[in-house]
Amino acid sequence: MRARLFTNARMLAALVAVVAVVSSAPMAHASVPVAPPNSSAYGAPVLVAGAPAAPQGAVEFLGKLYLSAEDTNGDRRLFAFDGSTFTLISDEVTDPIDLTVVGDAFFFSGTAANGDSVLYWSDGSVVDSTGISSADPGRTIAAYGTNLMVANPESDSVRLYDLAYAGGLTDLGVFASITGMVTFGDRFYFSADSDGASPDIYSYDGVFIRNFNPGEYSDPFVWKDRLYLAFADQNYGFYTLLPAPDHSLNPAVTPLVEYASDFTDAGSVMYFVGIGPGDLVIYSYDGSGATPVAGSPLFPRNLTMLTTR
Repeated sequence: MRARLFTNARMLAALVAVVAVVSSAPMAHASVPVAPPNSSAYGAPVLVAGAPAAPQGAVEFLGKLYLSAEDTNGDRRLFAFDGSTFTLISDEVTDPIDLTVVGDAFFFSGTAANGDSVLYWSDGSVVDSTGISSADPGRTIAAYGTNLMVANPESDSVRLYDLAYAGGLTDLGVFASITGMVTFGDRFYFSADSDGASPDIYSYDGVFIRNFNPGEYSDPFVWKDRLYLAFADQNYGFYTLLPAPDHSLNPAVTPLVEYASDFTDAGSVMYFVGIGPGDLVIYSYDGSGATPVAGSPLFPRNLTMLTTR
C-alpha cells in the first residue's frame, strides 16, 4: 500500500505541474532565487506531454490515475493516466466528480445527456450507470469496506443508500440532511437530521445506532485510531469520538479550540486550523495537547503535507 501511495503521489505531482503556476521563492537579488528555510531539494516540475487541461480529483486505481479534465472542446470528461499517456475513458459522461475506489471498481457522479446527476461505476475501461440518479446536484459518496455509501439528493431531502460492490442495493431511508460521512473502525458514521430540526450522530454496520450523541458535526478525520471532528453545537469545537461500544464525544483538548477545520495527517502530529492568538491560525496536535504554530499566518485554509514529521 505504501508503494502504491508513493507512486500515486509522484504521478499526481506530474499532473499538478500541468496547470500549476509556480511562484518564485523570495529573492535576495533580482535573478537569484533563495530557498525558504528548512526546505528540501526537489527536481523541477516536468510538463507532461499531451496532458488535458485543468485536471482535478485524481484517484489511483489498478496502477493508473483516473481524473476529471477538459477535452479539446472544453468539456470536462473522464481520463486515465498511466504515467506517460492520457486516455479518454468516456466521451458520454460530462463533469465527473468524487471519484471513489471500492473493490475492483471506482464510482463517480457525472452529468447524463438529459442533465440529471447520475452515479456511475467503472472498471477502468467500461463506464456504466449504477441506476442511482437525481435531478438535483449535491450527491456525496464514501467508501465503507467493499460497500459504497451514497447520500442521494431528492428535492428537499436526502436518501441514503448502501451499495454493495458484490451486488445489492439497500435503501436506508430519507433524511432532511446528511453530512460528514466517514468510516471509523468497522463502522460507518455520519451526522444527519431525520426531522428537519434535530441532527444526530449515527453509526452504521448493517444496523443503525442513533442518538448516542445528539448534534451535528463536520470535517470528520481519522488519525491514530481516533475520530476527530468539528462539533457544530459547540462553535465547531475540536472534539474526538471514541469507537464503539463507548461512542463518547469529548473535547480533544482543554481548553476547547473552536472553529476547527482542515485536519491534516503529519505522521507523529496532526495539523489543523482553529481559533487562536489573533484569530484563525494553524495548530499542531500530538494526541494530547494542541499548540499554535509559531509564525502561522492568519486565516489559513486547505492545508497540505509535503513531507511527514
